[in-house]
Amino acid sequence: MTRPREARCTWVAPSEDPNTQLLVPGCWERVQDWDAECTCKTTADEVTDLEARVTELEAELDRQQDRYHALVGAVGRHHDAAALHQQAAENFRERCRLKAAVRHENASKENPA
Repeated sequence: MTRPREARCTWVAPSEDPNTQLLVPGCWERVQDWDAECTCKTTADEVTDLEARVTELEAELDRQQDRYHALVGAVGRHHDAAALHQQAAENFRERCRLKAAVRHENASKENPA
């Protein structure tokens, strides 16, 4: 996978002719026309984008935590909370067994003995 820094337009000098400069384009504009203005993101732009993404993910985490606490509260107030918890635990164990079986089956397909 190409990281953003590696995708930027750069000029390189080949070792066999250090006086020559070759453009390695990282943006579509310079792939089309080497004289075009580079549109690669700067490090500051990338940091700003990443900070915005972190803010979005933190907000999503807060929403999911609120949802979880509301669900736990609703189950706790239910007249048969113990049975709901037991059923959820059984469902979880069954899902774990099924996932383990699939992993085992996939591993045996990849590494037949």
